[in-house]
Amino acid sequence: MSRRRLATISVAVGGVTGGQQDYLDLALVGKASAIFVGALSTNGTTSNKAQLAWYSNYAGSNTAVQSHFLVVGVTGDKTGLYGTSFAAPIISGYAAIIGSKFTSATPTQITNDLLNTARTDTLVNYNPSVYGKGEASLSRALAPVAIR
Repeated sequence: MSRRRLATISVAVGGVTGGQQDYLDLALVGKASAIFVGALSTNGTTSNKAQLAWYSNYAGSNTAVQSHFLVVGVTGDKTGLYGTSFAAPIISGYAAIIGSKFTSATPTQITNDLLNTARTDTLVNYNPSVYGKGEASLSRALAPVAIR
């Protein structure tokens, strides 16, 4: 059985957490297979657009982070789990599912597939400094026959 590293998932950077800078996040900025995450208050649709949850990270002004930032709906009232703490495992799961379909894909290809298929039409007042690339869409990411 071969081992492969899937995309690295992390929360966005740009501040101090608990009085200390998060150096892991800083080290991931600009890495090809890193994905930063934020949480939406719900899953968005074109007729009922979602907005960033009040407790979520946001992409910020760094374009290197914006270009690798995804958001997902996290409805904590159903799961008891909220924010980026739950958004990160959702995106990790998406990456694992994509890797199971595209078995020869590299971590960077899987990351790019997720980033390039994100939706912006499901978000209230889309802005890259808030939502990064947009709302992750597993169905769009799985749609192609192959990824590059």
